[in-house]
Amino acid sequence: MKKVVASLKYGYLLNKPMKCLLWGGIIFGIALAVSLGVCYGIGVFEFNSTKDEIMACFGWAIIGIFAPIMYVVVLVRDNKRRKEIKIWQDDFVEAEAKVINIPVEYAFNNNPLALRVKFEIDGIEYIKESKYSHRGLDNNVPMRKLAGDNVSIYYSAKYDQVVFIKKQKS
Repeated sequence: MKKVVASLKYGYLLNKPMKCLLWGGIIFGIALAVSLGVCYGIGVFEFNSTKDEIMACFGWAIIGIFAPIMYVVVLVRDNKRRKEIKIWQDDFVEAEAKVINIPVEYAFNNNPLALRVKFEIDGIEYIKESKYSHRGLDNNVPMRKLAGDNVSIYYSAKYDQVVFIKKQKS
């Protein structure tokens, strides 16, 4: 099984460097929250710091708490998507496809795109399109890099899903 990098339904999956970056952000955020929480306690009880200094320290500690929560949500969502793609693997058929960017009318951002994938399996031609979403996290605009001729895909007829395979280095 070749490496799956994206699906037509979900867009790109997180790669290893991005996961490492998110885990680093989680660790940094927790360390920031703990250290600033300690500074907050010391500032209140030991040094009689001003109210502004204490509130600034408390604010950074709150940011240090909420940033890792957001990163965990992104990691959990990616993990759920990978598990769903593993379920699709049961009947994957490899094919070469032509992928084109298609403009989406009545969208909320300036340069909305969806992908149209055209491929043939056993003499039957299939045309599938990605959904377009104006929400930032589900926006498929970065997927425009996948457009082109002879893109390797897997197609699951049972689940009617298309996933993109990592390009082989020549």
